[in-house]
Amino acid sequence: MSNPSLAGEATMISDADMNGFMACVHGMDRSLGLDLILHTPGGVVSAAQAIVSYLRDAFSGDIRVLVPQLAMSAGTMLACAARTIVMGRHSSIGPFDPFLSGCSTFAVLREFNEARDDVKRSPNLAAFWRPILEKYPPGFIIDCRNAIACYTLALHHETLMTHGDTMLFTPPEASF
Repeated sequence: MSNPSLAGEATMISDADMNGFMACVHGMDRSLGLDLILHTPGGVVSAAQAIVSYLRDAFSGDIRVLVPQLAMSAGTMLACAARTIVMGRHSSIGPFDPFLSGCSTFAVLREFNEARDDVKRSPNLAAFWRPILEKYPPGFIIDCRNAIACYTLALHHETLMTHGDTMLFTPPEASF
């Protein structure tokens, strides 16, 4: 990134980006496809889903994503939804699990499940796990489960998994 003032929030995918994409592609010859340069730490999953749906419809799925440096989280979702991903030697894409309050929802659920299993096996471990689990506000575990169920699994199937009738990925098993 040549302008450090653009770091963080300014490079995050948000609902406002849909209007930006619509304005940019208006009047383009859509039969030529779309080359999208993508550099983002991620953003709002539902925004990425809406953008993918819009761009696939607008360009009949003829989308090529170029990742000069990184495309993480929701950026990975955008990249994986393209027909082609072009990356440099030092480019990277990352996991696409939803984050809540800066925490990976999958990691939170793994930690919670480990705590539950440990305490079931040995109730005296409750004293060990209490301060670790108290960092999560009430309802946070349920919010994590909902985020995974509503966004990640549905997005895998509807947005990332298929190009027409072709399966791109094998659906992940729900293990939480």
